[in-house]
Amino acid sequence: RQDATWTTRDVFLWAVFSPRLDEELVRVLWRHLDDPIRSALVSSFIASSLAKVSRRDPKRYERKSRVYERWAVGVVDQCTDQNVAQIMLQQPFSSEEMLGTETPMRLAIRLKRKMFLAQAQMQLLLDAWWCGDILDLSTPPTGADGRPQARRPRWCVSSHPM
Repeated sequence: RQDATWTTRDVFLWAVFSPRLDEELVRVLWRHLDDPIRSALVSSFIASSLAKVSRRDPKRYERKSRVYERWAVGVVDQCTDQNVAQIMLQQPFSSEEMLGTETPMRLAIRLKRKMFLAQAQMQLLLDAWWCGDILDLSTPPTGADGRPQARRPRWCVSSHPM
């Protein structure tokens, strides 16, 4: 018989899927997770996907999707040191199921989280990648002294449709 214990992540995902639960409960659970950026991006994607198939209240799921994505943006916005933020966005997630290859940047691109991709630190990182300053999204750009650096953005991923 398997142990039927629930983890915080399990309860968090249950709360994300529940249409009538208050976002405050979801936020309280989210604050206790090991990878808050990943959790916010994935829950945003889940809510966005549910909005496409929901017959009862698709607008509620769309609103939740934007809220969850703003949480991920807020985590990066709190980082005042540009180099630390760039490293954080390229650091592989800690969990075993990601096999050490998925990063917040790759996940946001794969899940098409435009608001997160439009965040200032993400723009610096995407610009460095676009210009060839970094060849792999998991390798931060470095300066002559070997410390991580980023260039000023020259283009912008729009978070709003044209």
